[in-house]
Amino acid sequence: MSKLDQILASNGRTLASQKKPGIRNSRARLLLVTLVGLLTAFLFFTQPQVVSAFESLLHGFADL
Repeated sequence: MSKLDQILASNGRTLASQKKPGIRNSRARLLLVTLVGLLTAFLFFTQPQVVSAFESLLHGFADL
């Protein structure tokens, strides 16, 4: 095996190990899930129908 073949073979192995898909760090994964959850909750709870439903629910509890 020539020197060029050795270099190409070693570069191919390092490139394959660096291209792993996904998020490896569990802290980054937790942060991403938390941010997506907060954004979803914000979008859900700012809808006019949801706000009016909560207002009517709160008024129902106030009457008790």
